[in-house]
Amino acid sequence: APRSGRWSVWESAPFKGGRVAGTPGMLWGSGGRTDEGRRWTAGALRRIDQATAPALVARLWLTSALLSDGLRKFEDGERARSLYASLGDRQGAARALRCAGSGLHQLGRTEEAEEALRTALTDLRDGGNATEVVRCLFALSSVVWARCAFASARQLLCEPLPAATALADAAAWAGDHFNPAALPFSQGGPGAAAARAPDSRSMDLSGMSSG
Repeated sequence: APRSGRWSVWESAPFKGGRVAGTPGMLWGSGGRTDEGRRWTAGALRRIDQATAPALVARLWLTSALLSDGLRKFEDGERARSLYASLGDRQGAARALRCAGSGLHQLGRTEEAEEALRTALTDLRDGGNATEVVRCLFALSSVVWARCAFASARQLLCEPLPAATALADAAAWAGDHFNPAALPFSQGGPGAAAARAPDSRSMDLSGMSSG
C-alpha cells in the first residue's frame, strides 16, 4: 500500500492502528516485516495515550520488544512488564519479562538474564501458558549453555522438546534442536551434533519467530 494509505489509519482510527501494530510479533516476523512492525509499533506508541489505553500500550511495548534485540529488547520488555504488573496482568508481565531476559542475555548480562527468565518461567507455568513455557525454557537453556553449564542446559532442553513438537512451535522446536547440536560439538562430539542439525535447519526455514 502507498505510504499515505498505510498511515492514514492513524488519523481516522488511532486505536485500530494500535491494535494492528500490537499484534504479536509472530505476524510481523513470520512475514519478514520486522522493520515495518517496528514502524507501526513506534507510530502507535506516539499516538496513543497510556492513561487512556494502558493494556494496549503494554501490548505495543511487548510487540516492540519481540521485534527488537539487545538493549531495546530489554528496555521495551521492561516497559511492558512494568505496565502489565500495574494492571495486575501476571501473565502479560511474565511474557514481557521473558523478552527482557533475552535482551539481557544478548547484552552479556548473563546472571541477570538467568534470574529474569527463571522468574518468568515460574509465573508462566503457574498460568498454564504452554507455548510461553516452551519458549522460556529455550531462552533459559541458552543462557545456561552460555555460562558453560552444559549438563544443566541439556536438562532444560529435554523438557520443552515434546511440548514444542505437540504445539507445532517451529521456532522453539528448531532452537531445541540447535542447542543440543551445539553442545556436543563444543564438547568434541561432531557426529552427534551433525545428527541434530538438519532437523533444526528445516524447522528454522519456516520463518517463524519466538522473540
